[in-house]
Amino acid sequence: MRAGRREMLDLETVIEYVEDLKTTLYQGALAERTALIKSFVKEIQVTEDHALLRYSPPLPPNSPKEDFAVLSIVPDGGPEGI
Repeated sequence: MRAGRREMLDLETVIEYVEDLKTTLYQGALAERTALIKSFVKEIQVTEDHALLRYSPPLPPNSPKEDFAVLSIVPDGGPEGI
């Protein structure tokens, strides 16, 4: 892979990976679930009326390590949204 270029994963690979994560979260031992969550949750800030979760998506073990941004999922306008 060339510098500055990302390789796209095919849909089947993504689905398999998501299913594996889902299985671990629903059926894994407590230690496995805790390790999975700790592997991508970086920080949780809780205030009186909301919580902020900072995370990095878990990636398959053989994926290249790159820094990338994820679009914000926090709606503007408070708890009621826009």
